[in-house]
Amino acid sequence: MSARFVYWMNVSLDLKIAGAPDDHGAGGWLRITESLHREFNARAKALSVSIEGRVTYELMDPFWPDARTDESLPAFMREYGEIWTSMPKVLVSRTRTTADHNTGIIGDNAIDQLAALRIQPSSVRVVRSSTIPTSGSISSSSSRAPSSRA
Repeated sequence: MSARFVYWMNVSLDLKIAGAPDDHGAGGWLRITESLHREFNARAKALSVSIEGRVTYELMDPFWPDARTDESLPAFMREYGEIWTSMPKVLVSRTRTTADHNTGIIGDNAIDQLAALRIQPSSVRVVRSSTIPTSGSISSSSSRAPSSRA
């Protein structure tokens, strides 16, 4: 059975993804309670790979890697920091050539490379981007695959 891609994005009820500079994509409408965040954590633990666009990746990094050890944050946020940081990730970007935290980069032939990821043995991969699911093609000179999670 091929991998299953799951689209995971927080959107408002009017389906807009909007925010102000430096609000980490939350806008004034996003309210994630502890119980909802714990549900996100549980679901995120079941994922094998996170596929992220550049904007989403840059919202997540460095916040979540730093959150792992930030004692001023609640335990459920530190837990998600560990989940995100250690999870294998694929960054789809025409402009980035480097990324940390177990992240490979796809820039060249992105559609073909994502299709190849999909035919790998059964697993669940999450897509976190507002543009990747609708992209027709992406071209660049960078192409590195992430290591797979054991």
